[in-house]
Amino acid sequence: MQKIGDFISLLIGGAFMMSPLVYVILQIYALAVFRGNWRRLAGIPLIFMVPILLFTVKAYRDQSNLWPVPLIFSSAFAVLVLAIEMIVRRASRNGKPPPMVD
Repeated sequence: MQKIGDFISLLIGGAFMMSPLVYVILQIYALAVFRGNWRRLAGIPLIFMVPILLFTVKAYRDQSNLWPVPLIFSSAFAVLVLAIEMIVRRASRNGKPPPMVD
């Protein structure tokens, strides 16, 4: 039973470690393909990820041994946000953007 637990831990850890790369790919795809309000919604994770990326670069330059941790955990959340947006967009009326809110 221990081997199954180790395997699941390896999968979860691997998913977290891959999340920055997956985030960058999804973010570029969403900004390139989406139009209108969907593109605006796809840009929301950038508001949070740019400062985190700058903090990560600063921590790396300061030779911190934990420099990638904020980027790894926050990019996992950003991937989740973008994935939910893509699912909702697909499920909506043929991908039409949501109505504008003034």
